[in-house]
Amino acid sequence: MSAFLVTPATLITAAYATQVAMGGDYAPRVTPVTEALASAYLYMNRDAIKQRYPNDADMLWHNEIGTHLDFLPTGFLARDFVLHRAMSCLSYQCTEGDVPNSRIFEVLSNAICWFEANHPSLTSPSMMPHLWDLDVSEDGKHLLDYEGQPRDIAKELSQRSRAA
Repeated sequence: MSAFLVTPATLITAAYATQVAMGGDYAPRVTPVTEALASAYLYMNRDAIKQRYPNDADMLWHNEIGTHLDFLPTGFLARDFVLHRAMSCLSYQCTEGDVPNSRIFEVLSNAICWFEANHPSLTSPSMMPHLWDLDVSEDGKHLLDYEGQPRDIAKELSQRSRAA
């Protein structure tokens, strides 16, 4: 498995999602707690990469954790999908060495479990086919498919839930 340093947007979104899971509330903006979690996640991600590639001293690093939520859809299913996806991506990139035994990885894992328990549609195969190929547009306002075409996730989820 390869590991990479996730983007600042992923770090701050995963931290925000963790904060939601810890308190159950969707804060209107990033808080100092969100930034502290994002910083801890950055160092956890770096540690996993160092353990995966111990001889690669020329890795590209960044010190950015993001300062705002670049993209958070207003529809609750789409919003929770983006939050869950950020945490899942970060978790996957941090499974190297002894990182999964760390306290901060446990915090992230617990947040993912909270989202999955409180939003079962996030992991339901009938609700989420092929949604992991999504990306966010450069302006941070649209979800895109792997070819760069806009997708309306809230509409897709609504259609799938009616069909199920």
